Amino acid sequence: MKKLITLVLIGALAASLTACSTKNESLASNSSVTSSSAASSGSAAKETTEPRETEIETTEEPTTEKVTEKPTEKPTEAISTEYSNALESAEGYLLTSSFSKEGLRDQLKFEKYSDNAIKYALDKINTDWNDNAVKTAENYLSSSSFSKDGLYDQLIFEKYTADQAKYGVDNVKADWKQEAVESAENYLSMSSFSKQELYDQLVYEKFTPEQAQYAVDKTYK
Repeated sequence: MKKLITLVLIGALAASLTACSTKNESLASNSSVTSSSAASSGSAAKETTEPRETEIETTEEPTTEKVTEKPTEKPTEAISTEYSNALESAEGYLLTSSFSKEGLRDQLKFEKYSDNAIKYALDKINTDWNDNAVKTAENYLSSSSFSKDGLYDQLIFEKYTADQAKYGVDNVKADWKQEAVESAENYLSMSSFSKQELYDQLVYEKFTPEQAQYAVDKTYK
């Protein structure tokens, strides 16, 4: 009987110890979970409350400085001695006589100036080619007799343009009938002509039929 009671007590004691042990382990486990949860919460809170540094991008507009451009200076034209001499020669020729532009070019070529120097002189010279044509026409009439068309042909021969030659004969002071008379007298002073031959010769010189007949009538009285 005593032995039975002792065994019952030992069993109860063992059950009690087992229950206590289980309870302690459960409490330890709960404490660990709670501690872990608190730690996690604290860490999350820390991460949430820490201020973040925000980067603000600023776009700077490029500043443009107004640049004032200096006016470009024209380079000073360097005139060679040959160019200067060609211009002086051209001016000298026009002081003593009248020339067309192309006639003056030929004269400067005869003086053996280079083509570039001649071009420079003709471009720079200050003259009126129409006025030169009138002067050339006057010079021809002062030394010989011409019909209007014959004088026009002579100006073309002197290398005036068609317009310049026309301007010359239209503006020269001349009596074309009297020019025909003088021409007829010159022919008769050198040779003998019949009226018809003299008339034909004057027409050949491009006098008009009226001018030629007037001259024949004046010379054959």
